[in-house]
This record gives sequence, C-alpha cells and structure tokens, in this order.
Amino acid sequence: MKIFISSTCYDLIDIRAEINLLLKESGLTSIMSDQLNSDFNIKTNTNSIETCLINLRNSDLVVIILSKRYGPKLGNSGFEDISATHLEYKEAIKENKPVLFYMRDRLEADYNLYRKTKDATKLNWVGAKDLGLFDIIKEHSKLTNANINNWYYSFSNSIDLKERLSIDLEKDITNIKLDTLIKSGKTPYLLTQFELTSYSAPKLLIKLIVNNIGIQPALDPVVAITKANTYQEILDNSYYDDILNYSITTLDFIKPNEQSSFQQEISITEDNNVFFIEVFYKTLSGEVLSDITRLNIRKSQIQANKLDIKLSYEAKRYISNESFQKIANK
Repeated sequence: MKIFISSTCYDLIDIRAEINLLLKESGLTSIMSDQLNSDFNIKTNTNSIETCLINLRNSDLVVIILSKRYGPKLGNSGFEDISATHLEYKEAIKENKPVLFYMRDRLEADYNLYRKTKDATKLNWVGAKDLGLFDIIKEHSKLTNANINNWYYSFSNSIDLKERLSIDLEKDITNIKLDTLIKSGKTPYLLTQFELTSYSAPKLLIKLIVNNIGIQPALDPVVAITKANTYQEILDNSYYDDILNYSITTLDFIKPNEQSSFQQEISITEDNNVFFIEVFYKTLSGEVLSDITRLNIRKSQIQANKLDIKLSYEAKRYISNESFQKIANK
C-alpha cells in the first residue's frame, strides 16, 4: 500500500523521518519527497511540484500533516496561488483519494480562536503569513460529499501522531502482517468439517471436525460459533464483546495433518440459518490468527424434518492478543 505524506518539510523534518520509519517497519510504502529511502519517484522531465502531484496520483492513500507553516504560494510558478501542501490536499480530493488529516493541537486552538474573533493578532502559534492553514482546515471540515472523510485528529508531538496513525492504519498493517505470515508458510490452516449426529426440531446436534492442513501446529485453539448473516456483521457489531452472542469450545493443540473434534448443539430457528465457525489459535512465533468457516443450514423444502448443511471456508484473520484473551477467557 502506497501512502503519500503531504506536509511542509523544513519545520517537520523529524516527524516526517519518524513517520517514514513507522510506515516502513509496518510493511507499508511511504511516498515522501524528502526521504531518500522512500519510494518517491523522481521525474526528471517535470518540475518538483508536478512530480509531487504525479506521485500523489499513484498513491493509495494521502496523509495530510499540518503544524505551524503554510508554505510558499505557487502562483508565480504557474499553479493555483496556494501552498504545495494545500495544492496536494486539493489534488487528493479531486482524485478521490482516501485522506487521513492531522493537525498540531496548537494549530487547532488557534483555528478555533480565529473562527470566533477573526483577529490574527490574538493567535499564539500561527503567524500572519501562515493563515492559509485555516483555509485547508476549513475546506476539509466541510462535509460536501457523503463519501469523503472530513474527520481530523490533533496531536501534540510525534509520539501522539504515530500512535494515531498506527490506529488509523491498523487494518492495512495487520493485512500486511497476515500476508507475510502466509507467504512464509509459518501458519497453520484449520478447515472445519461436520458429521450430523441427530436432529429433532429445533435442536441439531452436530460433530465438528477441525483439520490442520498446514505445516505448523495450532497452539491453544479456541472455537467460537456465532449466528450472523455475514461475517462482516460480526465485526461491525462487535459480536464478540457480548458472550451471549457466541458459544466457545477449547481444544487441545492441533499438529500438522491432525484433527480435533467436538459435539455442538445448534438451534435452528429459521428456514435458512447461517453460522460462522471461527477457530482462534497461536502460531509458534506468537501471532494470533483465526480461520473462519461459514456454516449454512437450510430446512429442506422437499422432505419434512430434513436439513441441507454446507460448510465453506471464509477467510483467515489476524487477531490481537487482547481480543484473543477476551474470547478465550469466556
């Protein structure tokens, strides 16, 4: 994932270097004009501003960081008479790029004060030549399109900023970690099968068999069974926060090419019932992952008191240790 960092450079040189390191250590690709080890693509046949815009257009996400300086205006260089950061923000919106927007807390305080007083002499952080910063904030704060994110976050120092950026990029970072693990072959693969034991409406007793087809053992496996229409519904509604939404079974560790099984009673309340069987486990290297299987149980329309049961592998997911402990300790 390519992330373009837009900010003034000279006053934020340390923050930009720290952000560049954070992104690289997280497996993300930083696009920064002032960092020699970033993936910024220099175009020798175009000027520096147009080169930045080309790199921005080729990025997947744009991060805007505002602090004290607005930057020189570009009107005399053939561009709109605004700063480079302002121009890059406008280009990101024009290109429908996702934008993460951060500002120094002192800038936010001055912005709120200026909105009330319109008196630049009362400002403590922003100088008169840098009032253009307020124009960027004002443009971003307006909700002009339901698909545009107009949220912003304030920070007091680089630690605050990196922590917030890590939170906002958590999904992308965990996906990269998961992809790296899968490619390394250091993860089990747990596939679930079933055997129907008995059915007396509305109760179904089923034997679930968890097979490890990977080349690594699954340590401390825990199975959660949750009723939902889609797996995304489980995530969006934080089903695992309420223990009443799922049932838990703890298994012994599963070696490669071995299996573990258990009996599970399920209530069939509708003609078409969808459950998700999620097996959480630890790897030898300490990561926590899960393999998710979709269980579809449909009442037969041909034969009374008969069921059509299908299992299908859904996904592998990266899990935080905190989430695993909460589920495992139910």
